[in-house]
Amino acid sequence: MNLMKRFLVSMAIPAIALLVAATTPARVAVAQSEPGGAETPACVVLDTYGFWRMHHTLQPPVLLDNAGTLSPALLDVQWTDIETPAAPDGWAAPEFDDGSWLRGPARMACRTPYLSRLCLRGVFGVTDPSKAVGLNLTLVYQGGAIVYLNGKEIARQDIAPARPGHPVLAAAYPVEAFVAKDGKLLRGWQTSEEKADTETRRRVALRVRTLRHVALPRDLLRKGPNVLAVEIVRAPYPPAIRTGKKDRPAWNDVHTNGMIYEPDFNTCQLVGLQLAAPRSDGLEPNAVRAAGLRAWNSDLLAADFDMDFGGQGGEPLRPVRITAVRNGAFCGKFVVGSSEPIRKLTVTAGDLASGGATLPASAVSFRFAEPWGREGDVFGTSTRNPDNSLNRTLVYRYTRKPTLLGALMDRPDEEVAVAATRPTKEFEPDPRIPAPPEPMDGAVVPVWITVNVPRGAAPGDYTGKVTVVAEGAAPIDVPLAVKVVGWTLPEPEDFGTWIDMIQSPDTLALEYDVPLWSDRHWALIARSMDLLRGVGNRVLYVPLICQSNLGNAESMVRWIDRGNGRYEWDFSVMDKYLDHCLKHMGPPSMIVLYAWEIYFAESKQLKPDFDARELGKEVVEAREAFKGKGPMVTVVDPATGAVEARHLPQLLDPNGKPLWKELFSQLRSRMDRRGLTDRLRLGTMSDAWPSRSEVQFFAEVAGDLRWFSDSHPGIADLQRHMEQLASGNASRSMREASYPTVTAPKDEMAVLARADYTAHVFSLTMPNESRTGDSLMGWKNPIVDVQHDRHAEFHTMTRWHNMPEVNVLGGQRGVGRLGGDWWRCVRNQRGLRVGLARDRYPQSSWRNLDANIQMLAPGPDGAVATYRFEAVRQGLLETEARVFVERALDAPTTKARLGAALAARAADLLRRRASLLTKASSGLQLGGPDWSHVTNARGWFQWNNTAGHSWLLSADWQTMNEELLALAAEVEAKLGAGK
Repeated sequence: MNLMKRFLVSMAIPAIALLVAATTPARVAVAQSEPGGAETPACVVLDTYGFWRMHHTLQPPVLLDNAGTLSPALLDVQWTDIETPAAPDGWAAPEFDDGSWLRGPARMACRTPYLSRLCLRGVFGVTDPSKAVGLNLTLVYQGGAIVYLNGKEIARQDIAPARPGHPVLAAAYPVEAFVAKDGKLLRGWQTSEEKADTETRRRVALRVRTLRHVALPRDLLRKGPNVLAVEIVRAPYPPAIRTGKKDRPAWNDVHTNGMIYEPDFNTCQLVGLQLAAPRSDGLEPNAVRAAGLRAWNSDLLAADFDMDFGGQGGEPLRPVRITAVRNGAFCGKFVVGSSEPIRKLTVTAGDLASGGATLPASAVSFRFAEPWGREGDVFGTSTRNPDNSLNRTLVYRYTRKPTLLGALMDRPDEEVAVAATRPTKEFEPDPRIPAPPEPMDGAVVPVWITVNVPRGAAPGDYTGKVTVVAEGAAPIDVPLAVKVVGWTLPEPEDFGTWIDMIQSPDTLALEYDVPLWSDRHWALIARSMDLLRGVGNRVLYVPLICQSNLGNAESMVRWIDRGNGRYEWDFSVMDKYLDHCLKHMGPPSMIVLYAWEIYFAESKQLKPDFDARELGKEVVEAREAFKGKGPMVTVVDPATGAVEARHLPQLLDPNGKPLWKELFSQLRSRMDRRGLTDRLRLGTMSDAWPSRSEVQFFAEVAGDLRWFSDSHPGIADLQRHMEQLASGNASRSMREASYPTVTAPKDEMAVLARADYTAHVFSLTMPNESRTGDSLMGWKNPIVDVQHDRHAEFHTMTRWHNMPEVNVLGGQRGVGRLGGDWWRCVRNQRGLRVGLARDRYPQSSWRNLDANIQMLAPGPDGAVATYRFEAVRQGLLETEARVFVERALDAPTTKARLGAALAARAADLLRRRASLLTKASSGLQLGGPDWSHVTNARGWFQWNNTAGHSWLLSADWQTMNEELLALAAEVEAKLGAGK
């Protein structure tokens, strides 16, 4: 029964039973240590900071009133209210396949009021059950707990009495765990722990429960792998957390039922746990890295770190699972680690077979991850956590600061060294849980597998193996399972989803210390473009001016001074760049001719007074030095090849117009020969944009070209603001703070109307604003309207993976202004990376609108993909399947050909998938200062989504994808291939 229907019927639970349960927890009888606790363990077998498999069930929180009636905290929004599947029956048994569950340190578990049930499985080895004595568990949690050993329940605590037909709940907390002595909600973010009085601390302490000294029965131990399973279930909230309906803030775009809930702590949450023994006899512990070369599974969307370990204590090595379609490249991965340096690592694959069909070994390639990238909430509390520590939750996953392994190299190092992690003051031990053992450093290499599936491949389940060999270690065979679904992916240039990743020639020249436009430089550019083709990159930037926000030292069209104000042009760099693009990246949908920058004289800028506040004196002075000067271009001496940067006359100077007109005339002829003229755009508007006279100038010299804009609010909102200014209805803040330099708003409206490609940070429509999960089908948007995600540095891989699809769901065409080979390539005297190529030209800074994200990383021979790039690419390929099905449903003729049953089933699957992806892209918070995490689109670009990420990694997302791809195959078969 679905959650909404389940709660239509009142669930009356006797209040007295719940009160008794709260004070007298039900428990299976277990042997206990002597009072005062066990001695310090000599052997930690499993620990909070070790690796577990986890499953999360998400449901709206439930409220329990004094009459014993339960009611859910519903918002009447599908993606928040929808419940997710429970763990299968038999999940605690040792033979259960948990390969689709989240794998990670126990503190990767969801931390959200929507968590109704958390299931954990920890595996450890027993070599001799008769010698494995004194195994003892300590478990700290919020809610209620049940413990299993090899599928048999051995302990429970704080579990309310079971009632047939009703969900299992933890014993209710006393109301004082939620309410302060003044009767108001007890909020951890209002007062720091140091300032709290004794009574407040006592009330907060009621929230954490502990199950101590649970002895593991020796008769349940078995030789080989053993599984300790833990189930945490939720406790109900009191009605006090329902604080009533409130006016939605102006920025709140989600139309919920308006009810505000403020659950100030999570009533289903793991705090920590440890399984220990007085000695290690008969045991294979799994709390820290074991010796030797080992391999373990890793989810495609899970980031890998140098402190990770696995493949020990009986943990099974399951097949690397890849779901693919024809005409596409799809990835999976596993990890190799060792307590010693890994030398001469090689990985090979054989043919993959499915009945009589074969995918040859040549279709399988490998990459090896090295340090690069960051992910939020990995080490320490959330970077944007408003909690002031009264109810502090120390959410360190690791006991030392880990390094993310996110750059995917074509070959491993000859020797992969052991990581040199060190204790750090940043790690704050949690006094509520047993102290963790000292970690063992290791050498860690994530191995990425890519399978290229030909267009003509037969659908089926292909199996094979990958063999890992390293010097001094026995070979390891890793099973590989590739399911090829019978849908055919379009060619990248035909993708319906917009991806704009900036290719930066200057970054490559600086990184590899090669001259601009040398043979080596062009080879590096070609390599980057080959990678960008994998996402169907839609935009090519051709700078016609120097030192722009693109970070380009030179203009791609070089000017030749013939004296007396006469010029000719050298188009050789631009021509070769275009030809490289056509050969390596494919035909771009747009070519942005970068001819206007923020430092130009007549700019109108959003909030100009913020420059001094955010950029500093040096940047402001640099921009001021450029004002009143004309465009800066590269002038070349054809005799010597020497180049210089030179200011031309200002755009509106009559002497400059004939020059620019002739330049564009010759430029257009080159575009005509390549069939690219209709793809030209002028750029770039930002939070500053050209004057009406400047736009008219470009219309006269370049023809009727439209413009590209990348701004905070987007073109539509900028135009709306100008309309308000023109009507006299604008607020004082808008007039005096936001647009103090705008004096002719109707002129600005005419300028802004010239843009037909708009990237923006704010004013996005995202699927969290949909109450039903229905898609707005962004691929239909007549304007190229895309998200510019400027806060993406710490995103989880789930966020990257979902980004293309959630934008299409919300009505955008896709994602723009992501950096491709856009990494920090400017180094200081110590060789440290300190800036992007753009940072050399402070006059062109766009403040906090600058693009700061890179999807590629520097490899030894040029750019390489990163974990972010592959997550976006995987998500993009899935989005293409959605777009394919949506197009079939949207057109009446094709929908009729599908038939009513298939059309209805397809619509239902897409709608449910939308709700689940939205959930996975959220922080899953509810109320209080985190209210915007749930209800506001701001949460989609500003807040970390670690709860949604952890849920998705435990939810068998690959089966969700397989269902979508199979649906696309069914639709394709019904309509005919390629239709």
